[in-house]
This record gives sequence, C-alpha cells and structure tokens, in this order.
Amino acid sequence: MNIFQTHARIFNDYATYISSFLNIADPGIKNHVEAELTQGKLCPEPLLQFNPSFEMTGSISEVAQTGVIHKELADIFKGYKLYHHQVQAIQLGTQNRDFVVTSGTGFR
Repeated sequence: MNIFQTHARIFNDYATYISSFLNIADPGIKNHVEAELTQGKLCPEPLLQFNPSFEMTGSISEVAQTGVIHKELADIFKGYKLYHHQVQAIQLGTQNRDFVVTSGTGFR
C-alpha cells in the first residue's frame, strides 16, 4: 500500500462527495467557491502542536472572569483546573472557529 496514493484517493473521494451536494445559484458565489476548492481550500493544512507536559493554565473561574464563557460556569465547575489545550479549545470554540483536540487518556 502506498500511503500517498491512499491519501490522494481519500481526499478525491471526499472532494467528490462535498461537490456532489453543492448547488449554488449565484454565478459569482459559485465561481468563487469553485476557485477556492480548486486551490485546495477544501481541507486546510493541519496545525500540530506538541505539548508533552500538558501544562496547567488556569481554572474555569479565571476563564469566566475574562468574559470568554458565562460567569455562572465558574460556580458549576468550581475548583476545576484547565490544561493549556483546553483553554485554547474554549477560546476557539467561543469564536466559532474549528478545532480538533487530541490528547492522551492520562494513563502513564
């Protein structure tokens, strides 16, 4: 098995799937979307960050004080500590930005 061929096949299948239900009536918008897809904008490059120490960043209370999340969450999750990647995920999620977080299970 050639991993690059497999990747290309999966990507092409996904692009075909996505394109199959695009039905854009406005010619200007349709041309723009097609141009973006042709330039590879279907799947942006992944952002990989390595954080082997899983640094603690703060608490729900501290994040709530910044206004990023509702202040009552500090009472619901009282004393709950957050890792750096969790704070980043909360910030991205509340900005309606896409993100994927993967981390270990905590077992050593």
